[in-house]
Amino acid sequence: MAFNNIRVSNGRVLFFGVFLALIFGGFFWASTSLHRNILYVGGIIGALLLYLPFIQKFFNDSGLTFNVFKQIIRQPLFIAAALFLVYSTFSILWSDTEQSARIIKFTKIFFILPLFLSLYMAATNMSDKIYKNILLVFIGTALISSIAALIAHYGLGMAENPRLQGFGRAENSVMFALFTGIACLLVTFPDKENFHVLGKLWVRLSLLAVLLPVLVMTMSRGPLLAFLISVVVICFFKKKYVPVLIAVGSVLLIAVVAYFMDVPIDKVIERGTSGRDAIWKQALVLIQEKPLFGHGVATKQLYDVPYKLVVLQAPHAHSLYFSALVQGGIINLLLLLTTYWFAFKSALKDLVNEKRSSAFIFLSMGALVGLTDFGGFNTNLGGAWLVFWMPIGYLLAVSVRNSSSQSGKIAPA
Repeated sequence: MAFNNIRVSNGRVLFFGVFLALIFGGFFWASTSLHRNILYVGGIIGALLLYLPFIQKFFNDSGLTFNVFKQIIRQPLFIAAALFLVYSTFSILWSDTEQSARIIKFTKIFFILPLFLSLYMAATNMSDKIYKNILLVFIGTALISSIAALIAHYGLGMAENPRLQGFGRAENSVMFALFTGIACLLVTFPDKENFHVLGKLWVRLSLLAVLLPVLVMTMSRGPLLAFLISVVVICFFKKKYVPVLIAVGSVLLIAVVAYFMDVPIDKVIERGTSGRDAIWKQALVLIQEKPLFGHGVATKQLYDVPYKLVVLQAPHAHSLYFSALVQGGIINLLLLLTTYWFAFKSALKDLVNEKRSSAFIFLSMGALVGLTDFGGFNTNLGGAWLVFWMPIGYLLAVSVRNSSSQSGKIAPA
């Protein structure tokens, strides 16, 4: 968001840097309620810090304001993402629910998400240091969380559960694997701005020697497969990373062999589909009932999952794409795929031309893990934001910044 002619104080830069560092790092340690409270409190303060000078500038130069706004809304990625969010939200109108709490839950996303993304976009344009530093915070928090998880698993006698778990939002093994897999990729393929920290191969291998075994020990097959596919795709577009691919593959192979010498492979095999086949069969029935518009995002769906001698219930379809069809029908899925098309197009351009792989990494991990997980992207702050809305916000900010680069950057006061 090109607030180009608004002078931004160092205090504002510091606030947004800390705020976003807490959001990104919080995926590894914060509870759901604490993480969201950070978002709400920081979002309100951030809006006051950012939009008061912006409103003042609006009255002084409304032409500049409308030019900035037009730059944003003309972006194909913005149009696709906005249509997806608007349609998903308005599917509340045909949702089968009388619970006001669910209606409020999905309605507030329509306001909270754009507010956060506008702050996020503006912050990435305030200072080049903000985005690169929050990526380093994410990697550093992943490292600390991984070491702590290993200590808790082995040193504190918590190894009865063969699947490694993290803390807070990463207590779920799949989410821990997703976040750790992203950190592994950010280390393996650092953005050019972070190359001064992660440029040396021995530094990356040292970090991966901790992070990759943790990824394996979560026994989460979806994130691990997504990690491997993302590595291959990035190496396809950036041939210079092929030696890195060999090094990463060697570390990963050692981690896999070492781990399954201790944990028999049949522990992984016996998990089978983890009940997903039963969930997807029920989702297909729901999709056939309302194929075009779906059941609405606020309709509560529970899926029966047979487990040993009992039947558990899953709150979503454990597939981003099945969930899109159940909630909003074919229209919703097409809007999601269209948004992904423009997002990946922009991310690949950033990867190939600008030597920044982070946006592609977040999107790739989300799209691939979404094959067997997630209940949709129209949710409150969570893993879905990290792998979808946040990279979209970053890509929009970069696109607008590049298109207005000749008009100058934000100048610290």
